[in-house]
Order: sequence, then C-alpha cells, then structure tokens
Amino acid sequence: MAVAKNVAGRSRFTSTSGYDKMLDNRYMITVLFMKRGIVMFSRLFPTEEQLQNIQTEQGFESRIIAYTPEVMMMEWHFIDCGHVVPLHDHYHVQLSYIIKGSAKIILADGSEKLCKAGDAAAFAPNEAHSVITAEADTVIIDVFTPVRLDHLANHH
Repeated sequence: MAVAKNVAGRSRFTSTSGYDKMLDNRYMITVLFMKRGIVMFSRLFPTEEQLQNIQTEQGFESRIIAYTPEVMMMEWHFIDCGHVVPLHDHYHVQLSYIIKGSAKIILADGSEKLCKAGDAAAFAPNEAHSVITAEADTVIIDVFTPVRLDHLANHH
C-alpha cells in the first residue's frame, strides 16, 4: 500500500497491488477502510463518457456499471424476444437481477425457471447456465466476483 494525499490534505491509502495494473488508468480504486485485514474499495463516480462505453453485439448491448478487483456489475439490454445466451460456465460467482422484461434461465441439468422483473438468480462458480429472453427489451443486471477480465477487455 502507498499513502497519497486527498484534496483536503488528509492521507488515504491507494492500492499498489497487481490488481490495479489490470484496471484502466481512468479509474482509481481507493481503500476506504482497513482494519484487521479487511479492505473495502470504492470507485470514483464514473464519468458520462465511461457510462456510455457500451458494447453492442447482435441482439444485445452491454455495459460495465462499476467494478473493483473483487466485484463487477454489468447491465445487459436484450433487444429481441428469444435471444439465446448459450450454455456456458465460468469460475466466477454470478448474481443476476431482472430489471425489465423476462427471461428463462436454464441449468445444465435441464432445470429451468422463468424469471420476471424483480426476480433474481445466483450461480455458483462453474455452474453451467443459459438464458433465453421471453420478452423483447429485457434488461438484466449481473454481478460477478471476481471481476470478469474478459468483459473488461471487451469494454475498454
């Protein structure tokens, strides 16, 4: 850890670990609290330009809302009904929250659930899952831990 001075002249800790080297220089991670080995991070408010950094693919748009080395929040806007996110897995824990519309979530064992606005799902590391939108204009928020470097690379 290195000590830096904030605007008011008070010292604060900033991360100098390998994590911050993987992050875009436009962002800064600040350690807000450090006690008994617990470290909490906070990102400065993203700029309008950063919020507009949207990755567009056929049938959907995605953007990173915020991230730290430990956690990432993303928004997915699926334009059409019936859009398929193929069965996949990853070593990240994933939490999903349906903001608008609905989608069918299917697990590798064949179990499925239709999730509507206000519903949430949690996926363990390496738990294979697929999504099929049941309505046009469906919006899903995903939270991943640790940060998804593949998504980070696609959005910067």
